Amino acid sequence: MKWLYLPILWFPFAASAQMSEDFSNENFTQNPVWVGDTAYWQLNAGKLQSHFPGMDAGATIFFHLSTLSTAVKNTEWEFWAQLKFNTSSKNYVEVYLTSDQEDPRCGLLHCNATHGYFVRIGSTQDDICLYRRDSTKDVLLIKGRAGITNHSNNILNIKVTCDEHYQWSLYTDDTGTRLQYFPEGKMTDSAYRHSRYFSMVVIQSGKTAVEKHFFDDIKIVPFVPDTIPPSVVEIYTIDNHHVHLLFSEALDQHSAENVLNYAADNGLIMPDSTALDPKNRNLVKLFFEKEIVQKQLYHLQIKNIRDLSGNKQDSIVSFVYYEPLPFEVIMDEIYPDPSHSNGLPEFEYAEIKNISPYPINLARWKFCNHTRCAALPMLMLQSGNFLILCDEKADTAFSSFGRYVNLKSFPVLNNNGDTLKLSDKADKVIHSIIYDKNTYHDKNKSSGGWSLEMKNTNLACAGSSNWTASTDLLGGTPGKENSVEQNGADDLQFLVLQYVEVLDSVHIVAHFNLAPDNDAASLPENYLINNNSVLSALPGVPLFMAVSLHLSSPLEKGRIYSLKVKNFTACAQIKTGLDDVGHFGYPEAVENFDIVINEILFHPKKGSKDFIEIYNHSTKVIDIQSLQLANRNKEKKIASIKNITPVPVYLFPNEFLVITEDKNDLMRQYFCKTPSSILETASLPSYPNNEGTVVLLSNNENVIDEVHYTESAQFDLFHHQEGVSLERISDQRESNDPDNWHSASSVSGYATPTYLNSQSQVDGAISNAFKVNPQVFSPDNDGTDDLVNIDYYLPAPGYTGKILVFDSYGRIVRHLLPNSLLGTNGQIVWDGKNDQMYLMSSGIYIVYIEIFNKQGEFKRFKIPVVLVKKSR
Repeated sequence: MKWLYLPILWFPFAASAQMSEDFSNENFTQNPVWVGDTAYWQLNAGKLQSHFPGMDAGATIFFHLSTLSTAVKNTEWEFWAQLKFNTSSKNYVEVYLTSDQEDPRCGLLHCNATHGYFVRIGSTQDDICLYRRDSTKDVLLIKGRAGITNHSNNILNIKVTCDEHYQWSLYTDDTGTRLQYFPEGKMTDSAYRHSRYFSMVVIQSGKTAVEKHFFDDIKIVPFVPDTIPPSVVEIYTIDNHHVHLLFSEALDQHSAENVLNYAADNGLIMPDSTALDPKNRNLVKLFFEKEIVQKQLYHLQIKNIRDLSGNKQDSIVSFVYYEPLPFEVIMDEIYPDPSHSNGLPEFEYAEIKNISPYPINLARWKFCNHTRCAALPMLMLQSGNFLILCDEKADTAFSSFGRYVNLKSFPVLNNNGDTLKLSDKADKVIHSIIYDKNTYHDKNKSSGGWSLEMKNTNLACAGSSNWTASTDLLGGTPGKENSVEQNGADDLQFLVLQYVEVLDSVHIVAHFNLAPDNDAASLPENYLINNNSVLSALPGVPLFMAVSLHLSSPLEKGRIYSLKVKNFTACAQIKTGLDDVGHFGYPEAVENFDIVINEILFHPKKGSKDFIEIYNHSTKVIDIQSLQLANRNKEKKIASIKNITPVPVYLFPNEFLVITEDKNDLMRQYFCKTPSSILETASLPSYPNNEGTVVLLSNNENVIDEVHYTESAQFDLFHHQEGVSLERISDQRESNDPDNWHSASSVSGYATPTYLNSQSQVDGAISNAFKVNPQVFSPDNDGTDDLVNIDYYLPAPGYTGKILVFDSYGRIVRHLLPNSLLGTNGQIVWDGKNDQMYLMSSGIYIVYIEIFNKQGEFKRFKIPVVLVKKSR
């Protein structure tokens, strides 16, 4: 019953036939004016909320709000309501569309009885029904479905229309989206053709529903009959038997579920069953018993499909079913750190792109990082199109950038780095990326406000090398082509086998620079191994750039194996190099002196980097990943320990390996016979120019080899020591024997990275130290004997030498080598030209050689050569 006495109310404006109320004003009693039990209502986040306190069980209260409204015929009423309780016979709502009384319930007040039409939401059967109020009697006009409001949180949109013939129609949408209206029924009734008020009445009992009634988006507008037929707005290919059709509006169930209204070509004919989704009456589900073939274009004829107003649609649509392969849907842009935004929304996002030639259904796909996954909704991503994935909190922030979807449980994109995966409905990883701060290639941009973009979307299998910071002025390009987009595959022409990792005696992993095609990578016959074979092959995740191989027989210690792959392609149909071979062996534990420090550049040229060369003089295959470099501090303790490499690198017997921070610079400064034997490391320990200690450790910090060096160890006749390496003379002698080290020869370019040291000890007598080959040469550029090679082999380091060329009259024609420090072996070449670089005439010439060392040993050599000019 009513507990309030209200005086006669006065409205300050004329009644209106139209009204729109979204409660955006701070005061709901103005524009439009709402009157009634205003003390029992409040505004909450732009919605009207009930505000009547609880009371004792069994007591029932009515309270209302009303506004002027004269609309009846040719009118449409629509409103949003949320009831956060299960309705009952004592807790429900009545919305009066038309009423001749400001307070339709009257209560104990002495007022006239109400006449009009209202929607009752809830009550005994938890339904939504349309009634006519005849004084104190309620007449049911349209009976809604039972159970609609039997939920603890009911979010509803309700629409009622009255046409020019007074035919009333009631529609309900229990999703609260205004997109899924269900027709509850129709009824013609013209008992009351006039109105004065629109009202909302809450019937409340006890404490169950206290402050749990919400209203919003109330519209009273002229009714415009629907004359537009429904149209197909999306076709979802679910699997090889199911296709769903999404229409522009709710459909008539009988026409939507008639299988005769659908016909497909290419052998599908009509569907075997159809069903209108009870929760989404815009969606029709078709089932074909015959299999839908992937990549086949089908045409579907649709006829006699009617909407709720009886409008009929006849049309032909097409669809293709396709389940994508890895790298056909890719993440091509991510925005991990939205701080310091340059104009983008301050929310994280990931952009995905369909680079396949077919539309793809993303239903039940997952976007994940290492801790959380977000499920994607049913959505068709067309070929070449983008989709922005973002958090629910982003709401409509990306609406101006392109198609987007707000994901519940959107994974946080770690600013410092993470692994992201995009998986299909079968949990097959379609694409994954690993990123960190270095992926930006720009320290300033890595601090926030810039996205990471893929450079070449045709090379999605290229890993982190294919990513960089955006160059767009906004800081990113969500929903469109990347600012750093590079078309083509010219920069990566081959799929390369980078290295082989040995897990145990029968399991190895092949690592590639690109992700190989999964089908080819899964075939054991595509792998060739000397003295062994492959039983099974399993491409790995997350990046697919590695393939695990199970071998037919155990690897033998000390044997060098080669792995060759064939019939491989990567994304963009990139093929393997013809001679792409990876060498590996079964690695053994490294022990003291298995590997020795062989050459040290501790005083590089200005702007260049140190290097350390090591040499395997054992019979073992040794994994450099198990080694570290270090130095010793002032207290002579091992310090500044650095890992050499994060990945397996195998050093085979009698092989050299050079470790530096800048491989390209090293190759510019010195001749490097074997560039593949140079390993670029992230950081070397500090090795001072004047004195220091190089320590080679195993991962358990056992010392494998150690060399203490000083600048005084360099050749004292050198005027400068910058860029001169210190070379080991013999790998068999003690590492810290000062007499076992010498400056690299000037003839060799002052260093010999990746090959035999210039001062390496050579057995033999000094009497036959120099030889020429050939003794007769013809410098005519015909490719045969154009040069004379002067080879030398000295028994010890430390010799300085010069070489002159005399003609038959005893005149010096060429200063071939000035006083230079020689290595223990080397080669000098004469091209037959004099000091002015003119070719000499035919005749006999003398190669004159002088060598000496600091011990006072002096030796001369005279070797004749014959220069012949061939007649033309």
